[in-house]
Amino acid sequence: MNQTLLSSFGTPFERVELALDALREGRGVMVLDDEDRENEG
Repeated sequence: MNQTLLSSFGTPFERVELALDALREGRGVMVLDDEDRENEG
């Protein structure tokens, strides 16, 4: 994943906190996996 594009949404920890806040408020979040990563399953 391009970290430069993601940096406008904060650090990885900040993005998790934002997602948790959204879920607490009843809003949805989208979680994507990088298809170039190794198969972990």
